[in-house]
Amino acid sequence: MDNKHFIEKPYLTPHDVAQMLMLSVASVRQWAAKGELDALVTPGGHRRFLYSEVLIVDNDIKLSKLMVTIIGMSKLDADTEQAFDAGMKVKEFNPDIILLDLMMPNMDGFSVCEQIKSNDKTKQIKILAMTGYPSPENVKRIISLGAERCFAKPISRIELIDEVTQCASQLNVKC
Repeated sequence: MDNKHFIEKPYLTPHDVAQMLMLSVASVRQWAAKGELDALVTPGGHRRFLYSEVLIVDNDIKLSKLMVTIIGMSKLDADTEQAFDAGMKVKEFNPDIILLDLMMPNMDGFSVCEQIKSNDKTKQIKILAMTGYPSPENVKRIISLGAERCFAKPISRIELIDEVTQCASQLNVKC
C-alpha cells in the first residue's frame, strides 16, 4: 500500500500503523494500551492515531518509520509524513518542523534547507538536520543555513523527542 492511502485519511487505524511500522496489529494495540503510542479511543472502543506536524525527509524507509513512531510518542497533534520530493511536500503539506537528512541520492539537504529558509512563506519552518556524516564542517554548514540542530545518526530517541517538543513549543504548536 502506498503512503498516499495514509495521507488521505485524517487518522490512522491500528492496522494502518501496523502496516507502516511492519508490526502486528496486536503489538500496536498493546503499545497504545501501555501509553507508548498516543491514540484516541472512539465511543465504540476503537483506537485512532493522529498525525503530527513534522515532515520527515529521508531515503531510509525503516528509519523514517521509526521516527514516525518516536515523534508520535511526543504527543504532537498534527501530520507526520515521509517524503522524497521535499520541495513539493513542503508546499502541499506546510509543516512546522522538518527532519531533514543531509545526504540522499538525488537530493542535497543543504540546498533544501537553504531554499526553505530563503523563502518568506517557509522560512519560519524549524529544520532539524540529521546525517550519518556529522563532520564539524557539515554541522557548521547546515546550522549556518538556518537549521536548528544537526543530529548524528543513529539519533537518540530522547534527544529527538526533546528537540521536536522544544521546536513545537517555540512555534506554539500544541504538545
